[in-house]
Amino acid sequence: MSLFEKLRKKEKAPKILLGLTILLFLIFSIYLALNLRMGVSPDSYYHLEVSQAYSETLGIPENTPETYKWRDITRIPYLSFWINGRILNLNEMTFNFDEVTVLRLSNVLTAIGTLILVYLISKRLIKNKWGQVLPVFLLSNTLMFVFLSSSINYDNLVVLLSTATIYFLVRFLQEPKKLSHSLFIFIFLLLGALTKNSMLPLALIVFIVWAIVIFRKKILRKEFFEQFVTPPNILLTISFFLLVVLNFNVYGVNMITFGKIIPSCTQVLKYEQCLENGVFVRSMYEIPTIFEGGIIEGAELVLKGERMNPLFYLPYWVVEMSKKIVGIMGDRSLYMRYEYLPFYFVFFFIGLYMVFKNRKRLSKEDKALGFIFLSYALVVAYYVNYKAYMRTDWMDLGLQGRYIFPVLGIGYVIFSKYFIKIKNTKVFNILLGFLIAIFLLGNYAYFFANVPEDWFIAESESMEVPLE
Repeated sequence: MSLFEKLRKKEKAPKILLGLTILLFLIFSIYLALNLRMGVSPDSYYHLEVSQAYSETLGIPENTPETYKWRDITRIPYLSFWINGRILNLNEMTFNFDEVTVLRLSNVLTAIGTLILVYLISKRLIKNKWGQVLPVFLLSNTLMFVFLSSSINYDNLVVLLSTATIYFLVRFLQEPKKLSHSLFIFIFLLLGALTKNSMLPLALIVFIVWAIVIFRKKILRKEFFEQFVTPPNILLTISFFLLVVLNFNVYGVNMITFGKIIPSCTQVLKYEQCLENGVFVRSMYEIPTIFEGGIIEGAELVLKGERMNPLFYLPYWVVEMSKKIVGIMGDRSLYMRYEYLPFYFVFFFIGLYMVFKNRKRLSKEDKALGFIFLSYALVVAYYVNYKAYMRTDWMDLGLQGRYIFPVLGIGYVIFSKYFIKIKNTKVFNILLGFLIAIFLLGNYAYFFANVPEDWFIAESESMEVPLE
């Protein structure tokens, strides 16, 4: 009997593999957190300095000459900055470590939480204990996820809260009459919306799934509402309504006052103050909006050949997103090379084939997660990226791999569930070996073989020296 076969028969072996997977992720992400210079990860100075502004008050700080370069910081979702502010306060009262390091390591812990939640989702959907570990392995060896996890960025918290939402949605689908599952879904959605407005499309998609189940199964009955009186559900309900108020104080007030969920810079600050922000200047002068028409006018641009057809745009979007998911896009970038992407796409199509082959066996959870994944991906592709392309004629504007991370984990779960259903043992073992090799090489090997030396902190530098 081979060592591998012995390992497979050990009951605790899958959990050991899970622990090893998370440990390797932890080591690599901490290495990046301790060694990468500021100005490499996406918007790192913005997240650091706005968090520092929040550390100076228990509430929402005011716009000041020091913060004008970051645009308005008063009418934005603020949960990540507020939490970072409290971490900085705690650090100042205790060990007084380097602030960049402290915030980066807190983001690593946030990402660990995401990996654990992905595992919990896979445990509920995948019966094979080895298969339950596969989604965690794939996500923890997705280079942009590792890179982002070692950075100061609110997307890490958004991904955690999105994954928590989906975990409780799965539990709701399995036990729809249990009120606490529904309350947790909306609590995490509201927390996510307080972190970043990109949570709003996911909130709508999840609400649609929730509402369909509620009305199809006719759950809104007396026994459902009677659960409100239990102490845990009373606390959850209070938390829910408190978060509704906090969200209204951001989005509701913005809509009433400015007519937008997030006001433009000049609606809050003076034009001269906004000019201190590089993104504002870029949007005004470097890549100004050159088209503001509707669907009919947009169709005319496509017919004239001035814009790519939306159907042709989707394959382009998939390829460009992929190189920024398994590669790196930040203030400095290390995209996955085009010649390596086909290795990933082979498994993407194998996953699609296996899902199609088992389409009659799809559970309600699989269908719901598939709907969420596809719907959110299409929102990012068309409402965010294609819309920006139509307005500016810049195809890559806002096309960032991390924007799909709120649902990437469930994509890996669905892939893993049906990938392990390949019946031919020999074929499966070969494909699994290639899959593991590709993700390991595309993570550790690709990074260290291609990373520029000036990404790392020199011995003579401090963490906060700007990157030229």
